[in-house]
Amino acid sequence: CGGLPALVDHMAARGRVKPLPILAPDDGLDRVASALAFAAWPSATLPFPVPLLPATRQESIGPLRLATAQTDHAATNYALRLDLGDASLFYSGDGRPTNASRALMTGARVAFHETQAPSDSTPTEGHADFETVTALLDSQSLGQLWLYHTEARADATFAQNLRALGNRQIRFAEAGQIVRVR
Repeated sequence: CGGLPALVDHMAARGRVKPLPILAPDDGLDRVASALAFAAWPSATLPFPVPLLPATRQESIGPLRLATAQTDHAATNYALRLDLGDASLFYSGDGRPTNASRALMTGARVAFHETQAPSDSTPTEGHADFETVTALLDSQSLGQLWLYHTEARADATFAQNLRALGNRQIRFAEAGQIVRVR
């Protein structure tokens, strides 16, 4: 939750009034509530409602169907999948893929997966590596695969690995990009 207080404080400073529902691991709701209280400080409350929703009990977000699966990470983390008609988006959150998260992502039109380590020979505890994640494109029948949450010092290595693959269905996610899910 290190980035959550700063993000929510920024939203408050910019005048947000619209509710911001947050999905959180069931056993992490208290930690998220503490992070939100810190974001509101010195006020007692934020200027917009922030309903905390236990991730495993939600079946939809507005018109989108929602499903979750736990990943392999030091802190409880859930991957999520959103579906609307034929469009589907998978987001891994933090962690290595598990059998449950692999099943959840299968057939997604667009998938975002954290890829902290540039190779399986340089693993980072509780995070995925380049080879494991890029193999998901075919093994899970994904339309597009976007890599994110990479080790910044290794960006050149990630770019080189992507060029070597030569697969336009696998991309490196960068701030400001717009991705269409169809």
